[in-house]
Amino acid sequence: MIDASVLLLTFTDQKSLGFSGKMCLELNGIIDLDDNWYEPICKVFTNALRYDFFHGANIGGICQANREIINIAETYHPKYIIHPCTFSGTIVTEATLAALRKIGCIIVGYTFDDDTCFETRSRWLAPYIDYFISTGDTRGGIIEAYESIGARCILGLPLPINPTIFCKLKNVEKLYNATFVGGRHTNRLEYLANIASYGGDVKYLGGGHGQKVHFSEIVKIYNQSRINLNFTLGKLSPATKHIVSRVFEVTLSGGFLLTEYTAGLENYFEIGREIECFETAQEAAEKIQYYLKNSDELEQIAERGHIRAKRDYTGQVRLNKIFCEIEDDLFKRGRPILPPPVNEINILRKTDVIYYYRWACALRKSQPPLRNEWFATNELVLLTDPQHKAAKRLLRRAIRWGYPEPLLIWLCVKAGHILITLLKITKSEFASLTRFVKNRIK
Repeated sequence: MIDASVLLLTFTDQKSLGFSGKMCLELNGIIDLDDNWYEPICKVFTNALRYDFFHGANIGGICQANREIINIAETYHPKYIIHPCTFSGTIVTEATLAALRKIGCIIVGYTFDDDTCFETRSRWLAPYIDYFISTGDTRGGIIEAYESIGARCILGLPLPINPTIFCKLKNVEKLYNATFVGGRHTNRLEYLANIASYGGDVKYLGGGHGQKVHFSEIVKIYNQSRINLNFTLGKLSPATKHIVSRVFEVTLSGGFLLTEYTAGLENYFEIGREIECFETAQEAAEKIQYYLKNSDELEQIAERGHIRAKRDYTGQVRLNKIFCEIEDDLFKRGRPILPPPVNEINILRKTDVIYYYRWACALRKSQPPLRNEWFATNELVLLTDPQHKAAKRLLRRAIRWGYPEPLLIWLCVKAGHILITLLKITKSEFASLTRFVKNRIK
């Protein structure tokens, strides 16, 4: 166990509560990070804290969530802060990460799909992250890519997986011959149809956005299936093949894994002995048919894969290895000296600005006192992009009319939009009407 304190920036699925799904604000994550990460972290560190930033933003808005993260760090001074960079949805801001480092916390950022997202996301976070834990390196060279921009990176595949959730279930009947649980992106449904055309019948049981399957149900399916199918082609553009978490989830659950091959799989499991692979739809169908006829061989492979996964790939094992490596690096080289922030509107900040502005608009439509948060969030938009026209327009309205806006003026604005639409009056006539109402109120 590592004698240190850690703060996990985690999230739980907010479903359709509060802001989730409104104004394109995604607070309904595909996985429940808290269930899968927190328990293993508690077994690795002497003191573990957590903050659910999805829930915090849902309750108090994005700026309030960032203030709460800083307050926790100032109160408890954790040595490490685990930041799931990809999952944060830009809720955790650059300014917050910089403030946490100033307090003295070491920021450990988990990144995903670096094969396709390094240039558009990860590299721009380098001024705020002490150690990147990258799970995407199918083509090699990701550590060198981080080092070229002055950042430190550790390969972190697989993600922390809680073996008390993903485990063998007792007295479970095998209900399915072959199943697939996962999103329907890229070519997956077409691939399943092609496998079926060669005589390999695979039952698709949902997953991904809109068809989310809870952990407990996923584990049950893994245990009820004689063969668990997995695809490796990612959904991001350009699509590349990855070693995905399902490889380790199935084997930890004691299931037989038949996975599409991708480079590097042999570094984690012995193919043909602990897991089985395919490269074409025809090969997948043939192996499904073969293993269904040879159940003893199937069960032996599943058991060996399960033993390997429990030994090497539980969340506790992986986290302990990663943070021991970080502790050793800190002892040898000291804390990283990060590159300076890039003062330009890069690809990542363009995404951030869109998200922050959606928050500002959503908060303006909320009830007090939550509605008061819109002003600070609008300022966040302008800090990220000082030339943001819509945010500047909102600010001018607040300065001109005060905040909150008088109800009569708000009604006048709405009526004005209707007049413009129905009566086709000009914008100058609408502005004159607005000034008249404002002067009458004064």
